[in-house]
Amino acid sequence: MFKLKRVGKHVKQLGMTAFFVFMLWPGLIQAEQSSKFMMGNETFAYAAANENNQGQSFETRLFVSTDLAYENNHITGELQGEGWLIYPIENSVWGHISNANVGYQYRGKADYFFKVGRVLPEWGSFNRYSPIQKLFPQFYVDPFETKTDGWVGGYAHIQENLVDLEVMLSPIFIPSFGGPTYDYRGDGSFYSPSRWALPFYYQATIAEAPVPLKYTLHYPEDIMDILFRPSGAVRLSLRDFFDGYKISALVMHGPDPMPRLRIQSRLDIIQEKSFEGDIHLFPEFYNQTAYGFEFRAKRHGFDLYFESVYRVPENQEDMEEYMVKSQEWNHVFAIQTKHDHPYWPQTLLGISSTYQFDPYKDPYFKLPAPSLHNFLSRLEWKINPQVDVYQSAEWSVNLDQAIFRNGLNLNILPKFQVSGGLDVIMGTNATYFGYFRQHDRLWLKGTYAF
Repeated sequence: MFKLKRVGKHVKQLGMTAFFVFMLWPGLIQAEQSSKFMMGNETFAYAAANENNQGQSFETRLFVSTDLAYENNHITGELQGEGWLIYPIENSVWGHISNANVGYQYRGKADYFFKVGRVLPEWGSFNRYSPIQKLFPQFYVDPFETKTDGWVGGYAHIQENLVDLEVMLSPIFIPSFGGPTYDYRGDGSFYSPSRWALPFYYQATIAEAPVPLKYTLHYPEDIMDILFRPSGAVRLSLRDFFDGYKISALVMHGPDPMPRLRIQSRLDIIQEKSFEGDIHLFPEFYNQTAYGFEFRAKRHGFDLYFESVYRVPENQEDMEEYMVKSQEWNHVFAIQTKHDHPYWPQTLLGISSTYQFDPYKDPYFKLPAPSLHNFLSRLEWKINPQVDVYQSAEWSVNLDQAIFRNGLNLNILPKFQVSGGLDVIMGTNATYFGYFRQHDRLWLKGTYAF
């Protein structure tokens, strides 16, 4: 849990956000309603120092984001993305674009919509937990935050009466981005300065003798061979006249955004007496086919959501056993309350479950992996027009790991918001969240909308 006695050490880091607020305050009085572009500062004070990155126990992110949408009778446009300046640097990528496209629309007896560029369709119910959204490239920030990015190509949507038909084609493949950054120390050893990186095995035992391991990460030799790989998806939806329910089915084929690591290792003799293990890592991308189903129902007092995706990854006959990826079936079900009372809390409760068919289990290396079966919850309470609080949680069905996000939003003026909260990670030693449990954090965020 969070060590409150350490909070005083971080007052000066959190003060950077307060300084940002103070510098912008004179211009806030003239603010107008707008949320097209936003900038701000977010500062985190961690319970534990990061020994791999100068012993820092804080993180500061200056950010700029946009959520721009343009529409007239026929022409449309979208631009959604974020960029950061981060200190200390722990992420491999400092920004992402989820939507950047132009389009044409025609409305008549049937409505036609076309887009070209980077397109993220409105498929799936939850960004973080949606199995449909996870078919698209992911932008990983930390265990608390993962965003979804679109495909680069063309999108067509035909809507007629109670039927929707959507088609996506992409000639360009962009994999998932973000995550911990990796580097080499002065002695040539491979490591990650990020507090969110999983551990490495730096030593192996051969014939009862300890052998140090040295890692080398290789980049793909032919980037163009990876970049120009086509993808396609088709989605058919049925709904009622009042849009009270919607049933959708989709099929998708294309490269899996998440790479697999091919490992080549050898044993080197050093100075004729000692040994060193030389491990080379090669990221490779393979295709996958996915079949999805989605159901949404809007009722008085609550909404229901259900998603199911069956993934069939490509596996080659001569592939090493550790590289074989199993087929999996992923589901998520949730119910969300709704009402007309402005100051009553809104609640979401759900469960996500993934079943893997004959997954590979490494007999030697056992790294912690995220739980396959989890409970989900989120509580939002708007205390008054200027103040709202929220609490979201994800915990495993086995009750051996969990994360909690607790936040408070203050809408001081129409164009300015101050937020703060506490993020907590819990888990046993062998679990994924448990490995990061020493990194509970306080956070403070100031956002100015242009």
